[in-house]
Amino acid sequence: MSNSKYAEASYNENFTLNYIKFSKMIIRFLRKMVNDWDISEELSHDVFLKIYERNIDLDPHSPRTVNYLLTVAKNTAIDYIRRKRIEEEKLKSLYLEEVSVDKEFYDAIGDAYLQGEIVSTLSDIINSFPENKRDIFIKKNFFKKNYTSIAHDAKVSTYRVKQIDDEMHQKIRNNLKQYFEERK
Repeated sequence: MSNSKYAEASYNENFTLNYIKFSKMIIRFLRKMVNDWDISEELSHDVFLKIYERNIDLDPHSPRTVNYLLTVAKNTAIDYIRRKRIEEEKLKSLYLEEVSVDKEFYDAIGDAYLQGEIVSTLSDIINSFPENKRDIFIKKNFFKKNYTSIAHDAKVSTYRVKQIDDEMHQKIRNNLKQYFEERK
C-alpha cells in the first residue's frame, strides 16, 4: 500500500471513529441550541461533512477533538439560527406587505361597490320622478341650464322650476344619506 493510500485509509478510519464516538453528543449539544431534534441531526451531519471535506484529521482519543467538534457545532448552530431569523424577518415583512396590499385592495373594492350602489340608487330616484319633473331636474343639473330657460321650455314659472329642483334634491339627499352617515 502506498503512503497516500495508507494516509487516506487512516484518515477515513479516524473520521469514522470520530463520527461514531461523538455524533450523538454533538446532536444533543445542538438540540439544546436549536430546540429541534431533526434540525440538530442535520446540523450534526453538516459539522462532520465540513470536517470531512476539509480533510481535517482529528484524533478520536484526544480531548482537543471534543472541544474542536463542539466549537464547530456551536458556530454551525449560530449560523443556522441567524439564517432562520433573517428568513423569518423576510417572511414577516412579506406578510405585512401582503396584508397592507390586501387591505388596500379590499378597501378599493368596497369603495367601488359603494359608488356603484350610490349611482344605482341615484338612477332609481331620478327615474322615480314623473317625466316632466325628471326633465327639469336633468336639464338643470346635468346640462347646466338656468331656471329661466328651463321654465321657458317647460312652459312653467321660474319659481316652479326652482321648487321642482329643490324637491328632487331633497328626495335624493334623503335616499342617499345612509351611504354617507358613516363617512363623517
